[in-house]
Amino acid sequence: AEGLLKARVAEGDVVPNWQISTHVTRTQIFPAGKTVEVQHSYKPYIGSSIGGGLLKKYRTERNSGFQRYAAHYCIDRTFLKTFDRKMREQERVAKKTGNSGMFAELWLSYILSSGANWRGPIGDFRLVVDMDKPDYMVSFCMDGVKKISPTQLEVRKTNFEPKGDLDILFVPIFMLGGE
Repeated sequence: AEGLLKARVAEGDVVPNWQISTHVTRTQIFPAGKTVEVQHSYKPYIGSSIGGGLLKKYRTERNSGFQRYAAHYCIDRTFLKTFDRKMREQERVAKKTGNSGMFAELWLSYILSSGANWRGPIGDFRLVVDMDKPDYMVSFCMDGVKKISPTQLEVRKTNFEPKGDLDILFVPIFMLGGE
């Protein structure tokens, strides 16, 4: 009645009808004529859902918005094939053990473009994305990604000029009740 939820007609379920956004602004004074190293670290998850639009039945649904979602996080065919394979494995394990399988979609955004108030490009840009566990999946729009550990991906760029913000999709897949 208050408009907090909306029905998804195709599936007959109800989903939230809101979005939350958090912005942090920091004022910093740098000494004139000196080289300053700036390092940012992020740990929080900005948004999440249990289950979601990555399931084949939702992403192939007409007007699901999945194409826009996939473009936003640069989700490619390889990612989807791996995700579908993991979902099939999860279903097999669930049938054998009676446990339920779940996955989550966790979203982290970092503003690169509007924060570009420095003069010229970022001389030495380094991004490390830690997936927490080796079997978690991750997708984001950046080239030159290298795996540096079982859980970490790294991007290094010289004279980097961001063209947009960074949005990262984490997908942990897990079993409930054991395994």
